[in-house]
Amino acid sequence: MTINRQLLAAALATAMLLPGTVVMAAPAAGDVMLAVGQAWVDDNGQKRPLERGTQLKAGQKIITGSGGHVHVKMKDGSLLAVRPNSVLDIEVFEYDAANPGAGKIRYALKNGVVRSVTGAIGEANKGAFRLNTPIAAIGIRGTDFVTFASDATTRASVKSGAIVVSAFSESCKVESFGACWDKTVDLAASTDSYVELNRKDNTPKLLKGNLPLPADSTVLPVSGDIASVLQENKASSLQKVTPLPDSGPGTEGVHWGRWQNDANGMNGLPVTALLADGKSIHIATSIFGLGLTKKVDRLPDRWKANFSLTGGAAYIQANGQYTAADLISGTLGIDLGSSSFTANAIVNDGTIAHHLQAAGTADWRGYLVADPTKSNTSFTGIVHANQNTVGSIFEKPIDDGRQLTGTMVWNR
Repeated sequence: MTINRQLLAAALATAMLLPGTVVMAAPAAGDVMLAVGQAWVDDNGQKRPLERGTQLKAGQKIITGSGGHVHVKMKDGSLLAVRPNSVLDIEVFEYDAANPGAGKIRYALKNGVVRSVTGAIGEANKGAFRLNTPIAAIGIRGTDFVTFASDATTRASVKSGAIVVSAFSESCKVESFGACWDKTVDLAASTDSYVELNRKDNTPKLLKGNLPLPADSTVLPVSGDIASVLQENKASSLQKVTPLPDSGPGTEGVHWGRWQNDANGMNGLPVTALLADGKSIHIATSIFGLGLTKKVDRLPDRWKANFSLTGGAAYIQANGQYTAADLISGTLGIDLGSSSFTANAIVNDGTIAHHLQAAGTADWRGYLVADPTKSNTSFTGIVHANQNTVGSIFEKPIDDGRQLTGTMVWNR
């Protein structure tokens, strides 16, 4: 009997629309462990904000904007860290805990930076894993690696294990799995080498030096140790956090910590301790992570508000040493009618009063992101659900290689 495939496909599509038809949802592929800044999931064109605890599945895309970081623990124990201004497509994720060697993983990094740490599927069957970029295929050998991709360039480095980077060709198809063996470069774990492939010459090359990455992509590194809450500076012990009060000047619903476990001269606990205590981190720099007890879901249209600086912590960073500085005063204005904000503050390092000025975009999700062409300070903020409190993080280079950095709490 001859089967008309077009009629069969039409019949199946019609059946899915009939009352009582059960359509099986795709199984979960991974869980978001950390979502910071501008981060979304795109599901067949439907884009929604990503939050800690969100389950992801094959067919979805992780999208990050400025300051956006997403850390995901996949169901096979593998880890992903998607860094700012990136798009990662979870094309295929098939996993059976009873038979991990039969599983398959294929990611497509459309642009940006991702770090991937192998889990059960890659350990059991290295030929079942593939990371594609617009111009390259990357296979693994039980690996922790970082990849940068644009439409014209792919770069990758290895922290442990090894990778095989190949140009696409007749023998290296986009839809395949595992490593290719035509126009390839193998790279084992190295501190001073990386692979680069350019669309122009279509041949991967092994280059000396550290992997060149966008300036904002090195924040929030991922570790293979999930107990360290997906960051490299592992806390030797996760002590119970004494939370900041949820009411009162300067601290209403805002908490922050440092990514480094041991920052000489800096008070407070590491971010790992906050996360272990169930707190969320919503914005971050390379030094601080800051979160709210509850972030706003959606600000009212054309919402406007003015705030005063009421608390936080400031430091001068020089040669790995942190020295406390004083937050003196500041004002913050937000205008959703023009999707903008302005902030001004004075910080005293004991001898000099530093004037911080930031201006940039404000969106309906409550995120504030400074425009470097309008600011002398890197500034990111987040509005609390009470709409009366804003938490922010700032960094400002000063002189002789020093940097002013810290957190601010604003109230009205």
